[in-house]
Amino acid sequence: MKIGTCIPTKYYEKAAEAGYDYVEFAGVEVYAMTQEEFSSLVELKNKVKLPIRGFNAYCNETVPIVGDGFSEKKAEEYAKILCERGEKLGVTSVGIGAPKARKLPQGYDLAKADLQAKAFLKITSEVAKKHGQIVLYEGIHKHMCDYCNYTKEVVAMVKDLNDQNIKMVLDFYHMDVMGEELTKIDFAMPYVKHLHVSHTGENYARDYIAQRDLNWIKDVLKATSEFGYDETISIEADIKNFDEEAVLGLNVIKQAIEEVKKSK
Repeated sequence: MKIGTCIPTKYYEKAAEAGYDYVEFAGVEVYAMTQEEFSSLVELKNKVKLPIRGFNAYCNETVPIVGDGFSEKKAEEYAKILCERGEKLGVTSVGIGAPKARKLPQGYDLAKADLQAKAFLKITSEVAKKHGQIVLYEGIHKHMCDYCNYTKEVVAMVKDLNDQNIKMVLDFYHMDVMGEELTKIDFAMPYVKHLHVSHTGENYARDYIAQRDLNWIKDVLKATSEFGYDETISIEADIKNFDEEAVLGLNVIKQAIEEVKKSK
């Protein structure tokens, strides 16, 4: 299993030094770069050579996935720019969590929101496919956004779309906040192509993985392995002290992987 971390681009070289197999960059950051800034990032990537597997934090409220500001044109124009840049970075997956793009006014028609989300995902997938990228939809807990908070809702959406280029990220932090059982995932695993983990801190803080998390990490890795999953897992957390947190988090996940293997 490959281990990665979701980071701002400024930590790219440090992630390579820490020993990660790959990184994910925030789509919103890469999209907002000037052409000069992006060219410098491509040069850095060619120098560092640590794979940039995907995007997380795909978009924000300027490109709504659902709600009154939803626009198919905006969705397509945004995807064209970001996915083209992603191809130049070697990105192969486009993760769509984007809580700021999933805010709804109270009483908003959920059937209408479903149609908007499906259109957004289809449009993004069509563009991403041209650049060799798969789209991965994700549940986000209710304290961050108003739409698709539960894993079952994401599964239903992906299942309905029935598009081999649209699968899902299983994020155990969001599951935890929503009170879902982290190992009861049989209904989701046929659609899962990527895992995200972080520690649920105070006031729903998303903290780096540490030794305190070893046991539940082992539990979820054992649960996913029962479905033959052996692909990628990323730490997606808010960074406080990257030098210390990045190495510790990586080592804890490595330990969990090894202990799960030995237990079989």
